[in-house]
Amino acid sequence: MVLCLEDDDERIRDMAVLFMGEFKLKQQGMLLYNLLPDMVGRLSAAELEEGAFRRVIRFVFGFIEKAKQTDALVDKLCQRFRTTDNQRQWRDVAFCLSQLTFSDKSVTKLGEEGNLKTFADKLHDDDIFASFQAIVAKAKKLPKSTDGNGKSVADEFEAKILAAREAGVVVAA
Repeated sequence: MVLCLEDDDERIRDMAVLFMGEFKLKQQGMLLYNLLPDMVGRLSAAELEEGAFRRVIRFVFGFIEKAKQTDALVDKLCQRFRTTDNQRQWRDVAFCLSQLTFSDKSVTKLGEEGNLKTFADKLHDDDIFASFQAIVAKAKKLPKSTDGNGKSVADEFEAKILAAREAGVVVAA
């Protein structure tokens, strides 16, 4: 259904937007949230043109409003890095992550060793790295909270991805 958001016929696009809005209202968005990881996988595997993929994802991810859903999606999307060896799909997953509304908690979760290991060896790709830099930029706009050493969560995450990009892979913490 989300592919209809990119249909040539304006009426079909409008109906798809209406449908997605109504679908989001069902069970306070839980149905849509539960389908998102599979939706991302199918859209990415469909070899949809990259611009179309990104437009659809921006629209659909705009419905994710709860911090708890974002935290869970961080884990689920990071696992997608492990399930494919396709560079385009890695780029798509990284882009999806960059579309989430992050909190300090979700940035911390993204930087945890288990999640970091799923994408650290992919940061050599400029598009993937740019998606993670976009996450850092969003995180730097959050109210400042620091770890015990006085570093912000955003600064700590940025240091981790820069180190991983330089090394090519992440070294266990």
